[in-house]
Amino acid sequence: MRPRARRSTLGPRSTLRNHSFPPFYACYLLRSIKSPNARATYVGSTPHPPRRLRQHNGEISAGAWKTKKGRPWIMTMNVYGFPSKLAALQFEWAWQHPNLSRHLRTAGGRLGDSLLTSNLNLLKSKVSVVRTMLSVPPYNTWPLRVKIYSKEVARLWEKLADNSSLLPKGVEVSHEMEGVDGKSGLIGSGRTGPIDVTDREFTAEHLEKYKLLTSSSTTTKCGCCGDRITFNEMDPLQITLCTRGACTSVSHLRCISGQFLQASEHPSSSHSIHMKIMVPRGGTCPGCGEWTLWGDLVRGCYRRKTGAVNAVAREAQELSDKESVAPEENTDEEEAEDLQTAMSNLNLANEHGGATSASVATGRGKASQPVNKSSAATKRPRGRPPKSPQAVETADAPKKRGRPRKIPSAATGTRHLHSAPRQVWESSDEPDTSLEMIDISGVQDSDE
Repeated sequence: MRPRARRSTLGPRSTLRNHSFPPFYACYLLRSIKSPNARATYVGSTPHPPRRLRQHNGEISAGAWKTKKGRPWIMTMNVYGFPSKLAALQFEWAWQHPNLSRHLRTAGGRLGDSLLTSNLNLLKSKVSVVRTMLSVPPYNTWPLRVKIYSKEVARLWEKLADNSSLLPKGVEVSHEMEGVDGKSGLIGSGRTGPIDVTDREFTAEHLEKYKLLTSSSTTTKCGCCGDRITFNEMDPLQITLCTRGACTSVSHLRCISGQFLQASEHPSSSHSIHMKIMVPRGGTCPGCGEWTLWGDLVRGCYRRKTGAVNAVAREAQELSDKESVAPEENTDEEEAEDLQTAMSNLNLANEHGGATSASVATGRGKASQPVNKSSAATKRPRGRPPKSPQAVETADAPKKRGRPRKIPSAATGTRHLHSAPRQVWESSDEPDTSLEMIDISGVQDSDE
């Protein structure tokens, strides 16, 4: 039976026009609590951390097979704010393999080697690696934020603050001890339920400011160059709106990026690679004077392009639905469906007098001439017939270079030994007659 081809879940290639800034996508760190001495950790990525934790613990389907032995797990921290799913997957891989990542390099070797202790899976190693990754390019140009849900990770984070490089400006670190699902029983930020994965608060506030600007009759000018800006005539991806509080400063995308690049300084970390900065991390807003992340300005552009809070929530739900499909379980369901179809077709074939090939039962291939039930017991399965003594003797002989030897065949006359035609066995109408070999080399199989 030929395996069924899987349907691809990948969409069109991301470009400036069809790109979508995900509402929420995070890389997370799990720790096993199977026993008091358990030390296993796991790094992954997901658009829905509360649901993903339930999957790892086996409460719902589609959990990773690597985490089956260490159950139960707790989520100790996550890093979120990635501009795309691809960026999150790149960050996840580098977090898992710091000694192989090309971004964690220094002039004398790899930065990841100096971060690791005796065991790569130690919780301290994972926290040290992710803290350093936030301060090296390209990750230090992304609008990343950190949520910590474990007291142990909080102590390690503060302890590593003195030894690790300084975090870039604008990195927000919040301690929410109530857990990613709000069920840890500890007092944290005051949240009572799971974390929000729809970005509803930011989207609603940003769209409300944009609505006030477009409905106002006042003239809007660029905060950098002073030229007039007409919202109805310009693409939302070419205009930036300040994301700080009630500030309504508007600028051209090129103007504000040029201003941020001129004011930005190269990171002073000894681990960074000296290169020309192409994407700024952030800068001072020309309207309110507060420091603003470049990634947040871009996120606002895509939120205004979408144009609705419900559309962003709908996109978050679609990302979650794609992740909730388990490849292992999906494969089993497809095999079960194929088996059920084969059995039903086989029963139908027996009711109508049988068939000469198993391909009729599976719905694949061409059926040969039908035979009665009495001769069905003597039929042979489809495949190459047994070799004649002359063919066996020729096949066992040492191979010689040159043109293949031709041997006689009862059905086809003279044929090449290495290019024998495909043959099937077919029984005659009389049950006691001997089997005959027929040539169907000219018949095309439906699978092809």
